[in-house]
Amino acid sequence: MVTLAEVARHAGVSASTVSYVLSGKRSISTGTRERVERSIQQLGYHPNAAPAPSPAANPTSSR
Repeated sequence: MVTLAEVARHAGVSASTVSYVLSGKRSISTGTRERVERSIQQLGYHPNAAPAPSPAANPTSSR
């Protein structure tokens, strides 16, 4: 499975830049966005959409 860090390394950007491209929460230059999107496609990156379970969801984990 390809990681966000691997996409960043492939695109020549930071992991936070890849995250910003995916979330759309920050303005990223067109060239950088295209490079990241191309890397995502070439590497076959698929973000994990399911959030990690919180410790409170499993009360037996603290025993």
